[in-house]
Amino acid sequence: MPAAVHWLDAEHTIIHQKLTDPLQVSEIVTLAEETYAMIEAVPHEVTLIFDVSQMGNPTFQVLSVAKKISKLVHPRQKRVIGVTKSVFLETLAGLISRVAPNSTRNMVLVKTFDEALERVRTLTTNS
Repeated sequence: MPAAVHWLDAEHTIIHQKLTDPLQVSEIVTLAEETYAMIEAVPHEVTLIFDVSQMGNPTFQVLSVAKKISKLVHPRQKRVIGVTKSVFLETLAGLISRVAPNSTRNMVLVKTFDEALERVRTLTTNS
């Protein structure tokens, strides 16, 4: 499955989105809708790990859905930790932050999933 989302912890404070190839625009929108519903179901803030470390460069126009995705960012989405090794995807995240800043608010980028988990622990400890 090219796009999946699930809770990473029993307390429902961390959501893990994992995207792989091949991925369609509609799957990204569905993923955002599912994530919104998950956050809506809990009364507290949630951290999102957006993992594209196993994904190649998108073959579709990501920016075409950026504003729609931005409207699907829940107010209780505390931060986003993006996981990517791709310089292209890092650059794309920068462009998305200009077109639809709400979708990348409080976002940091890391290279590995383990690094993302460590960042969550660090940010949680310092909150």
